Amino acid sequence: MEKFIQIVMGWNEASGKQVSDKEHYGMNPIRVMQKRGYTCEVWTLKKPNQKDYELLNALPIRRFSSTWELLKALKKDKQVKLVLANLRPFLPALLSPFTGKKCILLPHTYELGSNALIRKVSLFCMKRFKKIIALTPFEKEIYEKNGIAKENITLLPHAIDVTFFSATEKANKEAVRNLYDLNEDNFIITSVSNFRKFKNVDTIIEAFGIFQHKHPKARLLIVGANQFNNPRYKDQSARRFKDVQNPEDTVRKLKLADKVIFTGSLNYKQVRNIFAITNLFVNNSDPETMGISVYEAAAAAIPLCLSDIGSFTSVFKDHALYSPPRSKELLAVTFEQYKNDKTLMQQKGKAVQKLMNNYDYEIFIKRLEQFYNELLVK
Repeated sequence: MEKFIQIVMGWNEASGKQVSDKEHYGMNPIRVMQKRGYTCEVWTLKKPNQKDYELLNALPIRRFSSTWELLKALKKDKQVKLVLANLRPFLPALLSPFTGKKCILLPHTYELGSNALIRKVSLFCMKRFKKIIALTPFEKEIYEKNGIAKENITLLPHAIDVTFFSATEKANKEAVRNLYDLNEDNFIITSVSNFRKFKNVDTIIEAFGIFQHKHPKARLLIVGANQFNNPRYKDQSARRFKDVQNPEDTVRKLKLADKVIFTGSLNYKQVRNIFAITNLFVNNSDPETMGISVYEAAAAAIPLCLSDIGSFTSVFKDHALYSPPRSKELLAVTFEQYKNDKTLMQQKGKAVQKLMNNYDYEIFIKRLEQFYNELLVK
C-alpha cells in the first residue's frame, strides 16, 4: 500500500494535546490521506526513553537515531509516495527532498535563518520541495521575494474550530469568575500561548501595569505554560532575546501579583470559558507565523491588540489595533483606546469574528483535500 509520511520534530507535544481535534494541523493531512487509501506514518528523531516504534491512537510513530538514518530509510522505502515535512530548521524535514521523494514543506516560520549562510542553505533546500505551504499572505510574499516560484507556494492557513469558539454563550461565566476570583466589573485582558521569549509576555505585563494604574479593576489572564526554561527551544538563547524577562519575574518586579493571573496550561474547552469573560485579547509576538489562539479569540468576537508584524496585519488589516513589538507604552495605548470606546470594541470584535468564517474547519478541509488531489495527480 502507498504511504504518506509526515516528518515532525515532536508529536502531540506542548500545545498538541490542548487544541481542538479540528485544529490539529498534524492530523488533518493524515485524515485526508487516509481517506484516499494511503497508509500514514509519523517519522521523527528519537529522544531519551522513547521507543523506536509505537502506535498512538492507531497511528504508527517511527523514531530514528539520527537525521541520516531517517533520510536513508525514506530513500529506501519504495512505498512512500508523498512526504509532508514540518519545520524549516528541523534538519530531517529540510533535507527530505534530497531522497528523491515528492515532498511538501510546512515551515512554521517565515524567518529563513539567523545569518546569511543559513538563509542561503535554507533557500537552496526549500526550492527542492514540490510545494511550500504559507500560513499567511505575508509569509507567501517573503518566499516569493526570495526567489521561490509562485506556483510552488500555496497559501493554506491552519483550520480554526470557529463553530466551537464562537459559542462562548455556552460557558458558565460565574463559575469561571469564581475559579479565578474575578468580578463582573473587572475588565479582563487575556493572552493565550505556551509562552516563549518571542511572545514578549513581559511587555504585555508592563503595558498592563501602565493601564491598570488608571483602571484598578483591570485584570490580566495569562493562559499557557511557561516555556522559558524548556531546553527544546534552543533559539531562546539567541542574542535578540537578551532583554526579554521571565514574565513571572516581571510580575514580581511590578508588584502585580494580585492583578495578573497565570492559569497554566488549559485545554481548548477551558480556553473558551476564559474567552467568555474576556474584554480584550493581546498578542505581542515577534515573529509569529499564524498564532492559532489569536484566531480562536477572533472567532469568539474578542477585540484584538496585536503586534504590527506582517503575519498579523496582512490577515486582520484594519479589524484590529496594533502596536510595535516590545513597546509597552504603545501597547498600553491600544488597551486604553478600546476601554474608552465600547462601540470600537463591538465593531472590531464583530469584524474579526466575521473574518474567521473563511478559516472554519469545514472550508479548510475542502481546501486541504483539493490541495492533495492536485498534488497527487501531477
